Amino acid sequence: MLSHVHDILKQRSIQVEVVEELARGLITEMGLKQEDFTHFTPPVVQFQMTLLKRYLEKHKAVASTCCPMLSDRSTFDQLAYLDWQAAKGQVPRTVVEEAWSLLDLQELKELYEKTSFLLLMPDPTLCKNDGTRMQSSPQDLEALFQAFRRVLQRAGVSYRECSARKEEPSKVAQLFI
Repeated sequence: MLSHVHDILKQRSIQVEVVEELARGLITEMGLKQEDFTHFTPPVVQFQMTLLKRYLEKHKAVASTCCPMLSDRSTFDQLAYLDWQAAKGQVPRTVVEEAWSLLDLQELKELYEKTSFLLLMPDPTLCKNDGTRMQSSPQDLEALFQAFRRVLQRAGVSYRECSARKEEPSKVAQLFI
């Protein structure tokens, strides 16, 4: 959906700064594999913490430009993944609290004050195993969706829920127009 939204905005001469996904490069850099993500071992938790910091740095850099940002990830994603795993008993809740302690919520609110967050509702038919990330069950997808809700609510961020399958990219592009 991100590329479709970007194309629509480009056609309307609306310039946005696209923040590419950072996880795949970090996975390679850290020497992780798909099967490493079946359990939240210390290297996977370290991956989440590092990725959280990288998105924060990248979004801060983009926020200093004149263009709006279009990103399929945010600083909150890693918090949601950790919260999801804590809810399943895979990591201690203290790991989630440690991740939250790395962030200044006031700074985040200022950083994302003009940001429109879209939370995509789970749709198992849109998940495919691309060899990088694990395939989740419908129950896991729903649990992850709930973790995203908890994180965005805790951060005090307003968001809109939508379906990647049902929402037209042009409707999403309207948020930038």
